[in-house]
Amino acid sequence: MGFSTKKKTKEKKEEPEKFAEMEVKNVRDTDYGVFFSLTINGVDINGCKVGETKNEEYFVSLPSRKGKDEKYYSIVYYKFSEAETEWILNQVKEKLGVK
Repeated sequence: MGFSTKKKTKEKKEEPEKFAEMEVKNVRDTDYGVFFSLTINGVDINGCKVGETKNEEYFVSLPSRKGKDEKYYSIVYYKFSEAETEWILNQVKEKLGVK
């Protein structure tokens, strides 16, 4: 088995696969923000965080590390749909007891 070096024709971009199983766990509110773990299809992702924009909108931030150049680099990356982000944020709020 080897990789083909032939150029492929452009294929239609398909919608990303939806997760069959997603769970928010270990939610904790700290002085540095709200952190939690996210399990997707049995894979645990620790170090997730709820971020806030200048417009006071919330988003899900996956784990990252600061490089020698002082920039942050993703350890895990996935582009959540709006519905997935909303579901995760609602789960975090529920586990914190926030309405």
